[in-house]
Amino acid sequence: MANYIDRTFAGGEMSPAVTARHDIAKQRTGVKTLRNFYVQRFGGVQNRAGFQYGGMSGGEDDSVDTVGEFAGQSILIPWVFSSSLTYVLEFGSKTLSHSSFPSSTVGYVRFWTNGARLSTTYSAYNAGTTYSKGQTCVYSGNNYSSLVDSNLGNTPETVDFSADTYWHLMPSDGTYEIRSPYAYNLLYTDSPNDGLSYAQSASVLTLVHPDFPPKDLSRVDTYEWKFDDISFLGGVFGSTDNYPSTVTYSQQRKVYGNSNNDPENVWMSEVSVFNDFALASGDSEPVIFTINGRQVNQVKHVAEVAGKLVVLTEGAEWTVEGNSSNIVTPTAINLRQQGYRGSNNLQPLYIGNTILYVQARGSVIRDFNYDFGSDGYKGNDLTLFANHLFDGYTIVDWAYAQIPHCVVGVVRGD
Repeated sequence: MANYIDRTFAGGEMSPAVTARHDIAKQRTGVKTLRNFYVQRFGGVQNRAGFQYGGMSGGEDDSVDTVGEFAGQSILIPWVFSSSLTYVLEFGSKTLSHSSFPSSTVGYVRFWTNGARLSTTYSAYNAGTTYSKGQTCVYSGNNYSSLVDSNLGNTPETVDFSADTYWHLMPSDGTYEIRSPYAYNLLYTDSPNDGLSYAQSASVLTLVHPDFPPKDLSRVDTYEWKFDDISFLGGVFGSTDNYPSTVTYSQQRKVYGNSNNDPENVWMSEVSVFNDFALASGDSEPVIFTINGRQVNQVKHVAEVAGKLVVLTEGAEWTVEGNSSNIVTPTAINLRQQGYRGSNNLQPLYIGNTILYVQARGSVIRDFNYDFGSDGYKGNDLTLFANHLFDGYTIVDWAYAQIPHCVVGVVRGD
C-alpha cells in the first residue's frame, strides 16, 4: 500500500460528495473530518482553543425573572473605537417584577470588555445632583441608571420598578446596564435573523430596525452610555412603516435602505451631514433612488466595498457606480447589476476589501469583491466544498476574528 504525505490541509474539511474528485486541486489539500481544529493561514492545523465562561446573559440573571421562550437569548454587536477600546454589546430582554405590582418586559444593553462584563461600585443617590442619561446611582440597596437627561430630584422607585420612567433597575452585582428600546422578544417575532442592522462612526453606533425609529447609541464615558433619537431633515423615517432596515457609511455619506413602505429605496445623506436628506441641487447634496430590476426585491444590506456602494437585495447584487470618478451625486447614480444570487437578513462581514454575506435562503456563504479581470464585482460560493456542514440548516449568526487565524465563526439554526 502506498503511503502519502499531506503537506497542507488548506482545503479544510471536504464534503463526502467530492471524495472521489481527485481532478480537483482543492480536494487533494482537504480532509474528511476536521473537528475541533483550525486550519492555519499557511495550511497547517491547530487544535481549537476552549471557551472561557464570562457570565450569564441578562435574561438569565438571577436578580430578574426570565422572559418566556426568549429567556437568556441575546444579540451580540461589536463596538470598536480603537485597537485599545473595544466592547461587545449584549442586547436582550428581562422582566421587571414585584409581587405586589404587574411585571413588564424591557430591553437592556450590557457591555463586555476584556472577557468580562463592565461592572463597578456606584455612588449613592443625591437628590441635589442632576443626572444625565446612562449615569448611575445606588438607592435603598438597588443600582440604577438614568433613563433621561436633566434627571433632578426624581427618587428611584424601590417597589414598582416597571412604573419608573426616570430610572432603570440594574443588576445587584454591579453590572453596568442601560434600558434599550430593542427588546429581544420584539426583535425576533418574524424570523430568527431579522435583527438589528448597525453602523459605527467614532463613538456613535447607529441602529436600525423596520419596526423601530432609528437610534444612536453613544459612549460618553466608561459608565455612561445613552440612546438618542435622530432628527432627520427632509421628512424621512418619521413614522411607522417608514423606518429603515439597513445602514452603512459610504463616500462620507450615511446610507439607509429599505423601509416597509419603500423596500427598494436607498437614501444617501448630504456629504458629512448625516441627518440631512432634504433634496437640493449640488454634488454634495442628498441622493435618494429606487432600484428597478426584473423583480421587486427589497434591499437587505448596503455596504461599501472597494470604494463603491454595494446594495444587496433579496434577489440580486448591485453596485452604485457614480460618475466617471466613481463619486455618487444626485445626477450621477448609475446602478449596475452584478449578479442574481440574493441575500438573507444576516448582516455581512467586512474582511479586508471583501464582504461575506449569506445567500438568500440562508445556507450558502458567498464573498463579494472587485475583480480586475472582468472590471466588475463577483462572488464565490465559499461553502461549495463543505456543503454538508450547511445544507438543510440556516445560518443565524456569525462573527469574524482576524487574529490569529482569520476565522469566521458561524452559528446554525440547530
